[in-house]
Amino acid sequence: MAGPFPPLVLFATNGRFSAAVLDGLMRNGLTPRALVLPGPARAFYVQPDFAAGSTAELARSRGIPLIHLSALEPGPAVERIAALGPLLGVMACFPRLLPMTVANVPAWGTLNIHPSPLPRYRGPAPLFWQLRDGVEQLHVSLHRVVPELDAGAVVARQCRPLPMGADGRALDRHLAGLGVVALLRLLTAHPRGAFPGQGQDPAAASRQSWPADGDFAVDVAGSARRAFVFMTGCADWRRPFRVRGCPGLGLSRAVSFRDRGTLGAPWRATGDTVLVQCAPGVLRAVAALPGAPTQ
Repeated sequence: MAGPFPPLVLFATNGRFSAAVLDGLMRNGLTPRALVLPGPARAFYVQPDFAAGSTAELARSRGIPLIHLSALEPGPAVERIAALGPLLGVMACFPRLLPMTVANVPAWGTLNIHPSPLPRYRGPAPLFWQLRDGVEQLHVSLHRVVPELDAGAVVARQCRPLPMGADGRALDRHLAGLGVVALLRLLTAHPRGAFPGQGQDPAAASRQSWPADGDFAVDVAGSARRAFVFMTGCADWRRPFRVRGCPGLGLSRAVSFRDRGTLGAPWRATGDTVLVQCAPGVLRAVAALPGAPTQ
């Protein structure tokens, strides 16, 4: 990609998607002037087991200043960001709405790297809901930050086929890579920051919240392949998966699948191994521990 690139600040959290975006930016000559994190350390999370502290540690190792953006007193952070003179702000999984007084500090505004085909799947955890719905492509949308969550004009998109059997960590790396590529191409095509955008259609928009226990459900009316991809991609949430149509059956993780096959029963268990009849195919999984909630 062409350079040099404009000075930017990265609004992120300590989760692995943010860390992968920061790493991708630095590898391509876009080292941020600051990493802006959402307040005190206890607020640096995306979801359980996903907060390894890697983003801040990576920034410190490269001498990138850390700025903590307090929701109650944003003024000092705004002053520090402005003093750095960034032309562009970039968001990657920042866990709350960014005030426009902050988003507008960079001269070119702020763009959010959102891992979904906007306007569909607005809100947190978009990858979970896409895997649950059986999507076959990974999507990233770059959009302008506006007062409404994930609703700004889209200025760039990237997609690629969903890697079969990839876990959540690998999927986050793929999505972060797509986001960095989209940003690089945008900056190369529009080096002065005049990014043409396409407004989102509110009628086509969908928004999901954080998944609840009941959302970890395998639908046997779908294919075994779809169930395997969903369970593998979402295993690190560490929630038991219930199986629709099989009351009381809980699964902890997927092992493999067959595109074809008939069990002659909704499911069969041998020890902790469970075979589940899907339509079509057979899913092989490990049973959840006794007492794990499945409803």
